[in-house]
Amino acid sequence: MRQERIDRGELAGTSTRETAQLRGARQRIAELESELAIVKRASALFDEAKVVRPKELFDIVETLALEGHGTKRVCRLLRIARSGLVAWRSRCRCEISSEPVALCRYSGRSRGHGALP
Repeated sequence: MRQERIDRGELAGTSTRETAQLRGARQRIAELESELAIVKRASALFDEAKVVRPKELFDIVETLALEGHGTKRVCRLLRIARSGLVAWRSRCRCEISSEPVALCRYSGRSRGHGALP
């Protein structure tokens, strides 16, 4: 009843329309702050490496995901195809690692075995 009177302009206060606009603006601000935090953290990770090869971007995405940032948003901000990230995740880590070992330390199988079970 009171809100209806505010919406009609009979009482002072915030109308339903203004409240909805404020809620939308607050959500957008929260999204932008989250994206800024991702970009700042990614920038710090880039600074740690002198040269970042394209496949090393997946490691950065994984680090940011472990820190609680959404993978979809991180991929969008870093301009990485999510399909490439999914393919990278499905590969065994021994294929990514540069360590010269006879057996994969991640799965215990010899190299060239493909994805983890």
